Amino acid sequence: MKRSNYTKLTNSYGANSTFSASKKGNTMTCSSIISSNIPLYESPEVSLDEYLQDRPRVLKAVFPAQHRSNRLNEEEWKIQMVPIQFLFLSAHVVVVMRMRCKTHGKEYPSNVPVHATTVLELQTTKWELRGLQSSFIPSEFTVCVKGTVYPERKEKQSLLKGHLEMSVSLVRPPLLTLVPDNVLQGMAETILRSMSEEIKHGMNVSLPKDFNNFRRERQIILRQSSHNAGSTSINELKRDS
Repeated sequence: MKRSNYTKLTNSYGANSTFSASKKGNTMTCSSIISSNIPLYESPEVSLDEYLQDRPRVLKAVFPAQHRSNRLNEEEWKIQMVPIQFLFLSAHVVVVMRMRCKTHGKEYPSNVPVHATTVLELQTTKWELRGLQSSFIPSEFTVCVKGTVYPERKEKQSLLKGHLEMSVSLVRPPLLTLVPDNVLQGMAETILRSMSEEIKHGMNVSLPKDFNNFRRERQIILRQSSHNAGSTSINELKRDS
């Protein structure tokens, strides 16, 4: 089995990603690991736990193009990823993403500490590669996305921690037996990099930004509720007097 590793990438948001590729027979597999460690401000009234439990909102933050997602049931969404361009080919990946929220240390994944108050699990359950001509469609195509997002609190600092493992595997189509391995590898890499960049931006940029919006919205609602409750109490006192 032939393996090559790519450079570890780090950005200013406290996130890094690692790429690797391997080949076995006619099967090419590319893998990526994305880790995040992003500081966020939680107010006493609004926590990351409350936000992560709003799964539809979290999904829209990670995948902002709302016209490309469709809710299938309580836990699953069908998502059309951004279009992929490789050589003269154009295609897009469609995945079904399952999102589950767990609390109180019950059935947590092994990478999540039991003291974490809430963990959001993400995992692909179905996948499809669309848009290619029949002669270029891989004999087999697999997309695996599995990860967790949860809050980590140290003294007065709150962190949004994420860990996401992704892989794309494809088997050479019979009509492309003469195509060099580097072309097949390039196709797998292009698919994985396109997906991982989209998800990484959603996790490390859009998600923290949306949480800040969520916190401000909740604080406005809480202040209005408190104001309305105070006005009601004053009016009741006036009636009683």
